[in-house]
Amino acid sequence: MTTAEAPRIPEEHEDTAERHAAALPSIPAPARIQQVLAQQAKEWGVSVLSRFPSLKPLVDKPRTQPMKSGAYRLYQWWKSPYGVPEKPASVGEVPWDYVEENQDKIPFQGLREYWYPAIESKDLMHNELKPVTMLGDNIVLFRDADGRARALQNRCPHRGPLLSLGQVGVWAPGTLTCRYHGMTFDGDGECVAFLADGPNSNACGKVRARSYPVEEHRGVVLVYMGDKEPPSFMETFPHAQTVFGQKLMMVQQLDLPYSHLNMLDNTVDMTHVGCLHRTCSLFNGQKPAGDMEFEEIFDGRGLHVWYTEPDEHPGTFSIDHIEWLLPNLVYHAPGDLAGPLDEGYFWFVPRDVGSFTGWLIMGKTDFGTPMRNSLAAQAINLMMGRFFGRIYPWPGSITSCIYGGDAVLQAAQGRVARWDMDRLARTDRPVVKIRRMLQAAHQEEVAERKARDEQKVHRIRRPEPEPPSG
Repeated sequence: MTTAEAPRIPEEHEDTAERHAAALPSIPAPARIQQVLAQQAKEWGVSVLSRFPSLKPLVDKPRTQPMKSGAYRLYQWWKSPYGVPEKPASVGEVPWDYVEENQDKIPFQGLREYWYPAIESKDLMHNELKPVTMLGDNIVLFRDADGRARALQNRCPHRGPLLSLGQVGVWAPGTLTCRYHGMTFDGDGECVAFLADGPNSNACGKVRARSYPVEEHRGVVLVYMGDKEPPSFMETFPHAQTVFGQKLMMVQQLDLPYSHLNMLDNTVDMTHVGCLHRTCSLFNGQKPAGDMEFEEIFDGRGLHVWYTEPDEHPGTFSIDHIEWLLPNLVYHAPGDLAGPLDEGYFWFVPRDVGSFTGWLIMGKTDFGTPMRNSLAAQAINLMMGRFFGRIYPWPGSITSCIYGGDAVLQAAQGRVARWDMDRLARTDRPVVKIRRMLQAAHQEEVAERKARDEQKVHRIRRPEPEPPSG
């Protein structure tokens, strides 16, 4: 009996460390921006020359070139509309058959029994209403008479209009009145007055709007989305006391039009950083490959992933380990991110099946004086690509890593990543692990709802088709 020989690889495609080094060279910090600009100038020059028939043969020919981020090209894809050849309309559509068939196995709208950031404190003023959508639930936020943030289902239980169209302070300070008929609720959702029914309405004490537990810490309003009695966020959530206990804090949000599950895999996938983010300022010199190990942490509520061998060319910034936590966030310890950023979370909060909000909740290094801290804050804005409240993804900025990197490739996976179509490799072992952890937590929640005979609660339903116009 003979053993079949492995297929012979042609010499020009032989897989060696030298070929990998040439394809993915280490990028030293001084050359980072220079290389980005040079690559873009070269692409522009080739594009211009190829328009001249006599010059096209000089540039239109096969050539070997190192791997590059291609951030400008990816950013152009991000800005283009769905329905053009390079961005098919189907990529932006929710695969509803897949979602409905697998919703008891996969948390397309996230895990329920957890705290989530909902809004920044500075954006929730007295006598104002702020609607948000989280995990498929429409919620309205407001402050009660004591200034505490409150959250109710954004639906009046009387006849169903949005409570966010109502008014705070009509009946009493910190109460919410529906504008349709004047049904009024306190912060716990109790009906305390019904203006259309006059004094002593029998709706008072009987009718309730669904309320959500709320905590507020260091400029962040958090909402508990589950049906159980909530645990204390600060006392039970991993690293909460140290993250929210830092002297200087930074909070930023980013809305993205695809599933949080597309981002899930990215959280423990260190191998993509050395390929996709070749020229991103945060990951300069990142190693593109290596053996990884992982272990569960916090009693199965998280996963620690790390490279087993140190990077020979780590560069100014590099990622050699990741700590992922349920329900879907990444924790960075002090020193993980060089520069003015300190300890904190990258938190991915589902809005619905096909969109989520990314939250950056980080500490900032204290440089000792207000002037130095102000300069550090400007450095963070420069690094983020944020100026005067607007985003400018200049080459090498963090936003170029997102809008010219992660967001593009994740959106290009489809509105909802199809796990049933993936062909995973050995580099994806941490990805497989957190998928299973997320699914196990979700299936436990589904089983508990069925045990309470609440299997219809939190079900996902595809939207009704719009009637034909005219």
